[in-house]
Amino acid sequence: MKTVSEQGENIRSAMEEHDAGSKQILAAIGELNEATQIVKDGSRYMFEGSTSGNPGEQEPGNSNPGDNDRDK
Repeated sequence: MKTVSEQGENIRSAMEEHDAGSKQILAAIGELNEATQIVKDGSRYMFEGSTSGNPGEQEPGNSNPGDNDRDK
């Protein structure tokens, strides 16, 4: 039978492992949040670029000027 001090040590050890795991999870969540923000920013940048209406830029799927005439 385990003594009270041994049981206390096992509990303390388990609590330390739990604490370390919790810190790893929080760090991973922080990294995921950073990656999510980077993707959001890139997506916004691409969207704004595609809707800016800059001369010379074309809508996706449209052919380049003159392509239709060249093959006929």
